[in-house]
Amino acid sequence: SLDDDDDDSGGVLSSSSGSYTFLYSRERRTLVEGLTQARDELQLAESYCRGETMASPETLDVVESVAAGKTPRRWVSWTSPNLAVVGVTQWIAKVRRTHEFQALWGEAVMRQSNGTPPLMDLSCILNPRALLAAVILDGARLIGKSLDNVVLSATLTKRQAQGITRGPQGGGLFLSGLRLE
Repeated sequence: SLDDDDDDSGGVLSSSSGSYTFLYSRERRTLVEGLTQARDELQLAESYCRGETMASPETLDVVESVAAGKTPRRWVSWTSPNLAVVGVTQWIAKVRRTHEFQALWGEAVMRQSNGTPPLMDLSCILNPRALLAAVILDGARLIGKSLDNVVLSATLTKRQAQGITRGPQGGGLFLSGLRLE
């Protein structure tokens, strides 16, 4: 939720779709571009393994990583910047979960006035800080205040992700996937 520093009413604000639609487009483009780059590198590695091309250091890294059951670091950074190097199976599962979340978000952009799904999974957001910045920016616009006068706040609920079909009454976002380190 967003609170106006000058007002102690603690009102929760809804957001306009512009920032979220832009963020969705950027998140989607980042995932697609990252997967395209990974696919291209995998095709080069396959060509090298067939003896059709010479190997570059990147190609050798792909071959060695995949042979060891690990995901090349570049692939992880392109598609899951908040994830450490993981096994190929885990990386594929993460990319798939992110893709499925983005598909739900895409439907929300088309169908809902605020352009957000009822539940935002932070573990599937490639740039979570950008999401939180969009919340703050839209909140500041809605209350007509400068960014300095808007505070992002959160309330812990006991709601389960499976039971959330709509956003919070009065605006804001339901978030899941938050991990503290």
